[in-house]
This record gives sequence, C-alpha cells and structure tokens, in this order.
Amino acid sequence: MAWGLAAGGEDGLRRTMQLLQIEIRTTMANLGVSGMTDLDPGLLRPASAAEGSAWPADL
Repeated sequence: MAWGLAAGGEDGLRRTMQLLQIEIRTTMANLGVSGMTDLDPGLLRPASAAEGSAWPADL
C-alpha cells in the first residue's frame, strides 16, 4: 500500500486498493468460493505437491 501512496498520493493508494480487491475477487472465483467464510485450509496445497510443476517450489 505504501508504494501506491508514494507513487500517486491519495489517488495512487485508492487505485492500489482497487487492484487488490480485484485480485482477491479473482482468486476467490478461481478457488470456487464466494466469500471469506468459504476459505479453509483444504484449499491450500503443500509445497511438496508442487514437484514437477511449472512453478518453483520455493515461491
């Protein structure tokens, strides 16, 4: 949030918050949940399950 404020003042902070809200909504939609109360640890994947994945395991 600080970088949004530093880069664009109040408008920059506002835009940063909008982008964060969009990212959270998109991620929740990709997970198939409609609200924060639908989130649970079962949606997480252990790092060991990432072996063979295109994504680095240490991310």
